[in-house]
Amino acid sequence: MTAWTSGLRPASFRGVPFAWLTGEADLARRTAVHEYPFREDGVWVEDLGQGRNAWQVAGRLVGDDVASLLQQMQEAVQQPGTGELIHPLQGSLTVACIGFRASEAWDNGRVVELDFLFVRASERRYPASATATAGEVASLADAADAAAEGDFLTRAKAAFSQGKAAVEGVVKTARNYVGMAQRFVGDATSTLRSVTGLIPGADRALGRFIRPVTNLLGKVQSGTSMVSGYVNRAASARSSVERLGTNLEAAWNRL
Repeated sequence: MTAWTSGLRPASFRGVPFAWLTGEADLARRTAVHEYPFREDGVWVEDLGQGRNAWQVAGRLVGDDVASLLQQMQEAVQQPGTGELIHPLQGSLTVACIGFRASEAWDNGRVVELDFLFVRASERRYPASATATAGEVASLADAADAAAEGDFLTRAKAAFSQGKAAVEGVVKTARNYVGMAQRFVGDATSTLRSVTGLIPGADRALGRFIRPVTNLLGKVQSGTSMVSGYVNRAASARSSVERLGTNLEAAWNRL
């Protein structure tokens, strides 16, 4: 026995021995080759990780008990899962047999030809938990919407309070001016009537002086009526604002 053959191991699969004749190994990594039109400086090869590591093996069963050995080998390759392959050069490998053929011939007598296709197997890996990115983004978006809505209601409520106070101030000021105008018109009218009542015929004698005053008082009264109309409109607007405030406060309290 030469030096190199002394290191060879007897081949077997799942403990069933067989004679190893030839073997071809495919151990290349998985890749994707990208080619581009009109590009002459080669291609881009994308690495996709370790390949499946496959072995195409030709073997043989020999012996007077070849029928029994063939039965054992058939049972071995038909078992589910992985098994141990003893490679003459590489030693023990954990593989799965994904292809098997047995050939018999009457002129071969006690010999059965075998063809195997093995692939290296590893531990079963189950899916690991991971963050659902789309769901998390949607959840954060909902939270942002809720926060924005709450912030808007807070600001709207504050603005409403300020607006209500401003409207009430305008109405109050308008009412004060109307009261002053009404008092002025009342005082002037009373004075005019007093003068005309004390002096008989004063309304005729002083007509050219009193008419402009009377006209002025009429305009003031007309203006007072106009201001009163504005005050009423302001009061109506204030009522609308108050109703709006009530609705906003009710909506705020439901949050």
